[in-house]
Amino acid sequence: MKLTVQNKLSGLILFMMMLFCSNVSAQDFTATGTVVDSEKEPLIGASVSVVGGKVGAITDIDGNFTIQCKQGDMLEISYVGYNNRKVQAGKGLNIVMEQDAKTLDEVTVVGVG
Repeated sequence: MKLTVQNKLSGLILFMMMLFCSNVSAQDFTATGTVVDSEKEPLIGASVSVVGGKVGAITDIDGNFTIQCKQGDMLEISYVGYNNRKVQAGKGLNIVMEQDAKTLDEVTVVGVG
């Protein structure tokens, strides 16, 4: 009888260790970086989101962002008048956005008075 209890206890401990290991491998990661234009000027209010996820962030006045994601996730950066960029999440990213001339030609300003 004692052998059966030890087997069950060993099995339970092994199962709990496997659950713990899977949680460790899927821990959150904090990606940080700066979004700038081709002239190295910060882009204020650029959208940074995890591809296929629901998490997003906006760049601050210096173009900096911080976002929670998983290690190895892809981030998509978008800003009006610029081509979208996809980069792998990391720390200290420096993302240079390229202008989209086609988009700039399509912008229409409407005034309502």
